[in-house]
Amino acid sequence: MFTHSFKVNCLVVLLFTSFYGIFAQIDYETCDKNGIHFYEELGCKPQMTGSQPCPDSYKCKDYIIPNGKCLFYGKELNNGDIADGSYCNKGFECRAEPNSKGTFENLLIIDCFFGPNTDGCYNTGELRRCCQTEFCPTGPVYECQVGNTTYKEDQVFTPEGTCYNCICTPGFRGIYEEPYCIRRPCDMELRSSTQLEKKCAPVYYNDDALCCPAEFLCAEDVTSTTLVTKAPESKSQCTFGSNTYNIGDQIQVVAKNQWSSNIQRTCECIVPPYLACENSFSIAN
Repeated sequence: MFTHSFKVNCLVVLLFTSFYGIFAQIDYETCDKNGIHFYEELGCKPQMTGSQPCPDSYKCKDYIIPNGKCLFYGKELNNGDIADGSYCNKGFECRAEPNSKGTFENLLIIDCFFGPNTDGCYNTGELRRCCQTEFCPTGPVYECQVGNTTYKEDQVFTPEGTCYNCICTPGFRGIYEEPYCIRRPCDMELRSSTQLEKKCAPVYYNDDALCCPAEFLCAEDVTSTTLVTKAPESKSQCTFGSNTYNIGDQIQVVAKNQWSSNIQRTCECIVPPYLACENSFSIAN
């Protein structure tokens, strides 16, 4: 599970100073396949070893929703407050009774319709805009070559194997940096704050790059667990419910979904402290 191969077109790194004053680097094009973007969105701190390009683990604060409040990127919201996330995630109202933990309800549904393009036209957008619009050029337009794909001016794209959203504009040189690229926002709290507080495992749609979870798998919904691959003991471990797993451990779980069907999934301890799970599933007997 979670094995990938893709062409690296450029190097994107984050430099930070550790407690000992030694500079470390995160190579995002290498590490995004490990699910580090989930930790960035939670505000967790990467733990590096030597000159390795990817974090071995992360240190995360407990995600605790105060009674009578909602949380969104560290900000406490009161009952009735509106939270606007990125792109189409707009109009989420905090619903929080005085003695209960708040959750969000979406009051605004934005639907972008993309029909077939007119001949010679293509869709354009902006990095932080929800919907795209059709553009019909009357002359030559700027082009960006990324790997084996050519993008036209103002086309928004996601480079393969990364958690970046980029736009092709004059000045883009194939380096994933602002103002041409941004890290993909997930806005997980708007729909999954309860699961985050329960430390549920993120579930991903595909394993090209593990970016924004499609949903979460909670230990309380699991009816059976089978250890598929047992790895050597590791210094850092993943926690799922009352169980801990070493880096490289893989488990197969059967869990109840929202329709009370038994769903079988595969999860792996890639970067602690959370497991990472596949979205591909089958109905268990």
